[in-house]
Amino acid sequence: MEPVFAIVPALIGLLVGAGLQYMLGRAAEIRRQLMQQRTQSYTDYFKAMAISAQTGRTKETLGAGADAKVRICIYGSDEVIRRLHVFETLGGAVNSPQTRNAVTELIQEMRKDAGMSRSKIDQGDFPPILFGPEKS
Repeated sequence: MEPVFAIVPALIGLLVGAGLQYMLGRAAEIRRQLMQQRTQSYTDYFKAMAISAQTGRTKETLGAGADAKVRICIYGSDEVIRRLHVFETLGGAVNSPQTRNAVTELIQEMRKDAGMSRSKIDQGDFPPILFGPEKS
């Protein structure tokens, strides 16, 4: 009879371990999916902006931009949503120093949200990349 009593704690430990492994794996998968949705919505937003700037505001570009904005509102961090609000309140077009600054801050916040919080990139590094060299 004693061997049966020795097996029961081992089986309980095995079941608890398997349950914990499942739950932790599931939580990690949910976090991975959320991060993927966030980064994809951020990328799609800027892609729609770039296409709209090149081809003009069409039904397709406006729809793509609206879709990306809705997904940002669903999946984005609070601070990204605040920065997007600032940019959209300024007109949602990169046509002034103020809107360039708003876009730069939005991109920096998106990078933080995507896990790049330890980045040593300065805010001043983005404008030449995004908008070209400053004209004197």
